Amino acid sequence: MSIINDLETLLDDATDTLATLNSLIGQLQVQYPACETITIDLKTQPQGQTSYNTNASKTYTVTLSGSGLVGQDGGGDYTGDAFYYEYAANPGTWLAYGSNGIKINGSIPSPLPSFSNDHTYVLQLNGTGTPFSFNFVDPSYGENNGTLSIEVCLDID
Repeated sequence: MSIINDLETLLDDATDTLATLNSLIGQLQVQYPACETITIDLKTQPQGQTSYNTNASKTYTVTLSGSGLVGQDGGGDYTGDAFYYEYAANPGTWLAYGSNGIKINGSIPSPLPSFSNDHTYVLQLNGTGTPFSFNFVDPSYGENNGTLSIEVCLDID
């Protein structure tokens, strides 16, 4: 009988330990999600940041996607994504913004990724110990329309 009691006690202890581990894993996932998606509204909310401090010893994959209206003048509309824009009067020619477009942690990424027809760009960024911040810079937001989606994922070692 004592062996059965010992086994039951061990099983109870293992069950309690497993429940504790699952709780800790859940807390870590809330504090450091594997992936987080941030939506940047090109007109009304052109900035955002991760909800947590990134780990300075880790690498993150950042995927930026989407496009929208980023300007207008007498000659037509300007369509843009995170890094490039196209003028309606010169369709098919996408140009880098220069000092406008998306800034990550206050800077335009360098080197700039090559233009992507599907307006999706994937970057590898080192953590900073602070949240990643994203800001779509444009001299005038009033005519803008559309969103950028930014997915930040912790790379698994």
